[in-house]
Amino acid sequence: MAIVKELALLHNGDAFAENNENGGCTFTVWLSEGKTISDSEHPRTSIPPIIPKKEISVEEISTDEEKPLILVVEDQRELRKFVVENLGNSFRFLEAENGRQGTELALEHLPDVVISDVMMPEMDGFQLCESLKENDITSHIPIILLTAKSDQNDKIEGLQTGADDYLTKPFSISELALRVQNRINLQKKLQRKFVGNAIPVHEDAPELNQRDRNFLEKLNKIVLDHTGKEFSVTDLASEIGLSSSQLTRKLKTISGQTPANFIKNIQMELALQMLKNGDSVSETAWNIGYGEPAYFTKVFKKHFGFLPSEKEKLKGHKIHYSK
Repeated sequence: MAIVKELALLHNGDAFAENNENGGCTFTVWLSEGKTISDSEHPRTSIPPIIPKKEISVEEISTDEEKPLILVVEDQRELRKFVVENLGNSFRFLEAENGRQGTELALEHLPDVVISDVMMPEMDGFQLCESLKENDITSHIPIILLTAKSDQNDKIEGLQTGADDYLTKPFSISELALRVQNRINLQKKLQRKFVGNAIPVHEDAPELNQRDRNFLEKLNKIVLDHTGKEFSVTDLASEIGLSSSQLTRKLKTISGQTPANFIKNIQMELALQMLKNGDSVSETAWNIGYGEPAYFTKVFKKHFGFLPSEKEKLKGHKIHYSK
């Protein structure tokens, strides 16, 4: 019924159901007489074959890697296609037909937003939400739940499992698009806030959930524990238990930083602290693992805008993080 109503509204009509006195119900579809929707308004799209039950569909509408990646989890194929085709070309898409497939895709690709139905086979939307929010790899991903249930208790249950937003079917595709964009904008705002900082401390990061704050602090500790040693992005990913690509996507999403920049920012903050404490440029370079003072000086100047030997500027520069 939700799909029928969406299609009717798309054609400037409506659809509704009424209970009969003797049982059952009557479904009515209303369309404006003589109204024709032109191809220019709603171009025809070909419907691909039905997805096999065990197949995970990875359909990327755009190859532009800079566009946000949206995962749509919905067991009704027509509604899933309706959402994908009507959200426009501003996004790339992944598709899954149940919560289990959705979880697998989310873990592999780390989408920017998940849009999920609630009532699905194998794993429902509540279980999907709980699974993603309890996993350090996917805990940062905003989740929007779609459901035909309008009961307040169902909405509360969805929010309790960690859902970031909730829409009742039938829904406006324009409203869904706005909610998706709002979630992405919030993430970008958070990224801008933390770019260049070694780590956001608790009081400065109210937008981050507790699990993501713990994740950043754990990363920070790992880098600090390897101060003075050769330490790569691969090493950091291995220590935290992720692949390099998973670490890059998660860290960039919640902090706006690549793992390489995250490591460098912490090293530079430590270098600043050492120089303020009276260590020489040469000692500092070796102690944070840079080795050659000339290379360290080049990186330091690019990061802070002044040379490590400029003592007056060192005194006036605030330390964001101390070991």
